[in-house]
Parts: sequence; C-alpha cells; structure tokens
Amino acid sequence: MFVALMLNTVSVEAAVIAPPKKWDGAAAGSYAIKYATSPNKNYHEFLADCTNFASQCVSAGNKYMDCDAKQKPKKGGKVVSTSEKWYYVSGGSKDNYVCTTSWCRCSGKQAFANYWYSYNVGAFAKLSNVRKNSSVGDVIQITKEDGTLQHSIIVSKKDKSEIYCASHTSNYSADKLAEIDKRATKQWGKVKYTVFHFK
Repeated sequence: MFVALMLNTVSVEAAVIAPPKKWDGAAAGSYAIKYATSPNKNYHEFLADCTNFASQCVSAGNKYMDCDAKQKPKKGGKVVSTSEKWYYVSGGSKDNYVCTTSWCRCSGKQAFANYWYSYNVGAFAKLSNVRKNSSVGDVIQITKEDGTLQHSIIVSKKDKSEIYCASHTSNYSADKLAEIDKRATKQWGKVKYTVFHFK
C-alpha cells in the first residue's frame, strides 16, 4: 500500500492513499543541501545517520513510503527489522517514531539496498563510471572490497566534470566525489561505489 506523505514525515493521522508521483531528483538534491549540515528536526538523528538521511532525501524526491498500518510511533523510537517495507512514521517529535531497517540501515540484512535492489545499477571502482551512471538525487553507497556497504551518500549537484555529494554522520552538503574517495580510501582501503539510480 502506498501512502501520501507530508513535506518531511508521514503521520498516522495524515496518511491517505494516493497514486505515486513522478520521481524528482532535483527535489531530493535540494533537500540534501538544505538539511546536510542542519538536520531536519522532524526526524530522529541516529549515531550513524547516513542512511536515515539518504532515505529522507529519497522521500523528498517523491518515492513513497510503503507504510505498515499496524506500526505506531513509539516514545524513544522503534526500528522494525524488514526490507519488505520502507517508511518513517513520526509521532510528532524526533524521539517519537517508528521506521524500518531499510530506512535507516546501510549494510547487513534488511537494509536500504535490500529494499531498493531494483534501482541498483552496479558497483563502480572508477569515479568516471560513478559520474556516468548517477544523477542528482541518486544514492551512492561506499562499498568495501569485501562487498560491505559502508556509508550512504546522495548526489546533491552535478556538472560536466564532477558530482557533488551530501551526507550525514560526517555532515557535508556538496563535497566533490574525488575528495570523498580520498577520505574513503584512507579509511577503508580500496573501495567501489554502489549506485542506486532513481527514476
């Protein structure tokens, strides 16, 4: 079941059935720039917040949350282990919510990649291939050599020679992919970039 969202989060009371809207990568990118360094207070901020933030951006780009009507927001928060659904339901404050692991988890079982697998266009080692296969609003997951999805970033801007990405955990709104690659290689060794190209 698809539900229409409010601007930033969906509330149980406001959920209504609506047809899917057209994907808007520019809106996702604009959200990323706006909230990368000043997090949206309508959402809980996790210690490792990169995928929670990426999901917020994807939601802002008009991908609908597949809500489970049985789940209600919980004071202190609740994370439901599933990759069958993808949602964040607010109970009116950032610490009163319920969301899925597919919304907030980067790696492991029932994570973001497991829900959005049909949008995965590949893992690329060459930055030129990452640029070629991604657009503004797409999610890129930095992937270690052993295949572990380590960190989620979102394409916030793109020009002829470079793409710029936003992220949480280490908060930035428009860092060059080349600079992100230098930091990632230093921290994790040889990496690839798994691209989720939304449309």
